[in-house]
Amino acid sequence: MKSSQVVLLAALTTLLILYQLFFTQVTADTNYGSFTITVQNYHGSPLKDVKVQLINSAGYVVTDGTSGSDGKVTLTAWKNESYTLKAFYLGREVGSINNWNYSSPSSPKTIRVGVFNLKIRVMSFGQLDPVPNAKVIITSSETNPNVDKRKITDSNGYVVFENLPNGTTYHVYIKYEDKVTVTDSEEIILSDKYEFTLTLNLYLLTLRLKDSSSQPVKGAVVKLWRGQVIGEPLASVQSGADGNATFKLLPAGSYAFKVEYKSEYIYESDAFTINNNKIMDVNLPLKS
Repeated sequence: MKSSQVVLLAALTTLLILYQLFFTQVTADTNYGSFTITVQNYHGSPLKDVKVQLINSAGYVVTDGTSGSDGKVTLTAWKNESYTLKAFYLGREVGSINNWNYSSPSSPKTIRVGVFNLKIRVMSFGQLDPVPNAKVIITSSETNPNVDKRKITDSNGYVVFENLPNGTTYHVYIKYEDKVTVTDSEEIILSDKYEFTLTLNLYLLTLRLKDSSSQPVKGAVVKLWRGQVIGEPLASVQSGADGNATFKLLPAGSYAFKVEYKSEYIYESDAFTINNNKIMDVNLPLKS
């Protein structure tokens, strides 16, 4: 073989090797790259501080990242390979997807995880009336860091604690303080149920005012004391057209009341006990 042919053959061989190396590198770069996953809580809001892992078939974490305030996390791995995707929030596993492949249309690029907005409503005994301005404290030692949140119920008795992981036990402490402090506590497990109604031992007292003909008395002022009729009353209510005067959110205990009609006291009760919702008929010394 002539020397010129040898040189040409060597050059062709070198070009072929370089082409194979370049083609392999291009293929690798095409299959390996960065991609973005958006993490949302159960209700569809972007969720920050979620750790997302991609785990290969051998059980190794090949890449991980943490979502930002927009819920987005960018990972770098083989695009056309199946992984187990896991999501962790406050140290709890809140999502897992098997055979997740970024190149597959069936693998979601936006994922919702088991993180809920816990909604609690505080109601009086028998769930008759909402309890506003109650302090609600929720804690858990099963998370990392521990959960310790505090809120005040609104006028309808509601509080909402945002972004709590499911499968977790929470201790709820409720305190209502209106001249007398009433407390309660309960443990709840957050799962697919994320709305709870909790009750406090606060009672309803309805006084049905009637005259000597058993007709309802409208416009009488009823003043209620806790214990004895001494000092300022606990509350004051005017009777309606039906003759009823209703007091709400009363703690258990001893009470007494006086009825004022046209600026004069016309009736004073004996002491009585409330430990349940109560209705009392009151016959007043009035004629129709």
